[in-house]
Amino acid sequence: MKILLVRPDRNTTDEKALATVGIDSITVPLLQMVQPADTGDATGLAVRMSRGGVLFLTSPRTWQAWANLVPDLEAHLARGIAAGLEIWTVGARTAASLPQVAAKVTHTGSGVSAADLLEEIDNLPPGVALLPQSALARPTLAMGLGLRGWQVHTAAVYSMVPVPDPALPDPGEVDGVLLRSPSAVRALTEHWAAGTVQVFAVGPSTTAEAEHLGWQPVTITHTAPDHVAETIRATG
Repeated sequence: MKILLVRPDRNTTDEKALATVGIDSITVPLLQMVQPADTGDATGLAVRMSRGGVLFLTSPRTWQAWANLVPDLEAHLARGIAAGLEIWTVGARTAASLPQVAAKVTHTGSGVSAADLLEEIDNLPPGVALLPQSALARPTLAMGLGLRGWQVHTAAVYSMVPVPDPALPDPGEVDGVLLRSPSAVRALTEHWAAGTVQVFAVGPSTTAEAEHLGWQPVTITHTAPDHVAETIRATG
């Protein structure tokens, strides 16, 4: 069995997990990360963080992308923690992407999506919500917080764009494709027609996008690479 991995980065963790259960893989990134030339929004959000509030992070990419735009981001974080800042993340890998100083104020959500995180923080009193995110982020978290009475501040700190002319194999050369984001589903559909290969979709938003575009995905409910690999093995 051979699985195509298409993320812009961090494919080695899935590659190793798949190999552990006897599955081969091939990596061909379909997306690449780009960052805005204007750092004003990112800097403004960092300054606001230094006054406290609740920082919400949904991706392991976000903190480093933000830090690339705001060189003194960790200093803003330290001031924010002193002012009572709390942090909520989707998943342990997102929490692990933060500086060590953040550990004492970080709450790690057990779900795999923004919708899951909204359920977990449903009983928190509304306050100031800080959302650094992808320019392609779905409005689920920002809208959900706003409807719950939060004052929401957002900044796009990166985006994902298609890789020009990726060196994809023929669909018949792989047994499936692992997709971890709605943008990955869209990128794949630019090259292969829905139904030409089995897709494995991680999380509800990726599954929904795959179904919307005509695929019949196998849904994987947890993001951990070992769980993903075991689900693919059991399906195959």
